[in-house]
Amino acid sequence: MMNEPCKFNISNGSLGTESPQSVGALSDREIWVKQQSVTPMHYKGDKPVWYDRLSRFLPKSPETKFLEVGVVPGRIMLFFAQTMHYRCTGVDFLPKISEVKLQYEKLGVEAKLVEADFFNWQNDELFDIVYSKGFIEHFTDYESVIRKHWEKVAPGGLMILEVPTFITPVQWWIREVFYEPWFFKDVLSFHNLDIMSLDALKTSVMKVCPGEKILVATRDPGIKVPFRCSLKGIRKGFGRKMLWLLIKISDKILRLFGISSRWFSGGAVVMIRKMEPSSLNNGTVR
Repeated sequence: MMNEPCKFNISNGSLGTESPQSVGALSDREIWVKQQSVTPMHYKGDKPVWYDRLSRFLPKSPETKFLEVGVVPGRIMLFFAQTMHYRCTGVDFLPKISEVKLQYEKLGVEAKLVEADFFNWQNDELFDIVYSKGFIEHFTDYESVIRKHWEKVAPGGLMILEVPTFITPVQWWIREVFYEPWFFKDVLSFHNLDIMSLDALKTSVMKVCPGEKILVATRDPGIKVPFRCSLKGIRKGFGRKMLWLLIKISDKILRLFGISSRWFSGGAVVMIRKMEPSSLNNGTVR
């Protein structure tokens, strides 16, 4: 919490019986060391795109236990720590989690950060909210990855899964226009396209969690532009720069009016509640 003495803990996870290889990991630590960055300048919380649409289902209590899987660079969890005052835990296998620690410490924000592979993390604690963004699509056996998330949800709690959907026609076209062919090939090599749509995500969640209640399944508004023009692997040129600016303007307008579509949306999110044991016995849904 802001302006309070920092209570911060960072720990190492111990090895379990599972491994990233057992669920068909398409990426490794080296890829994400290059991909993820923790920028100290103006480090602040990022409100997730889905927040306004899903916030009515979120607990209001500061005792709410929140887990983010793949937490680096830590901005979204920071939003929930600062705005909702949740008791936050983040797990990530990147050493850069220590940089997230430093930024949280500077802000005096309470959090627990665990440097460990999620699949090897032994922790009996259950959470009121288990969340990940852009995580499950990096595995071939994504249903097992979803199940691993689900195992960490407390009865009555929520699982929120967010995936990019760059297989939508406009998102795919944007990448074909801006990505160098070698870069596009590299990006595709560590993404599982089969789960990168709202329909696929919803179907998989229902399969892993039969009989549970999906509260929201929706696409992100706008036309997400997931890169900077200065990034290595992005084609340059005045014409592309102007097109990039036009897409960014269109994105802002579409987001303003909350417009989404299977043709251009850049992300999808599913929120599901785990029923209480009493609800299961009574055949009702909380």
